Amino acid sequence: MNKIIVKPKPPYDFGLSLDFLLKDREGPFPEMRRGNVLMRGFKVGNKLGPVKIRSVGGVEKPVLEISTIDLSSKERVELKQKVSHLLNLNEDLKELYDFMEKDEKLREIKEGLYGFKVPRMGLTIYEAIIKTIIQQQISLQVAFRMISEVVKSLEVI
Repeated sequence: MNKIIVKPKPPYDFGLSLDFLLKDREGPFPEMRRGNVLMRGFKVGNKLGPVKIRSVGGVEKPVLEISTIDLSSKERVELKQKVSHLLNLNEDLKELYDFMEKDEKLREIKEGLYGFKVPRMGLTIYEAIIKTIIQQQISLQVAFRMISEVVKSLEVI
């Protein structure tokens, strides 16, 4: 397996993002979690392969290690961009945190969610649209089961 290093814009709490991305899910999903490792398939160039992402840094000096199949230099850059996009790694929280610091209640929220960056709904617009449509007007548990069934029907597992 190839190892690729990505350095998110600090602060970044990978664990909080995993908790949000994969909370209360059963069955197959585009993303899966094993301990503190995020796994999912990524299409890079004309290759489709498994990717494992884990944090090897801290919240103030975040570093993610990506393990994947052998890729060319160009494909490695593309994969780094896709991971950064999916996990929102380049989002700058400074302006938000400066604003939150001025209010006692917002400061408490900031402290509890420090380094959290909301992951995107999907890697592609197609994936995001499917998830958005499914999650409208139904409970999240039912939506998660429906997404799991879509993944099963594609026979990728």
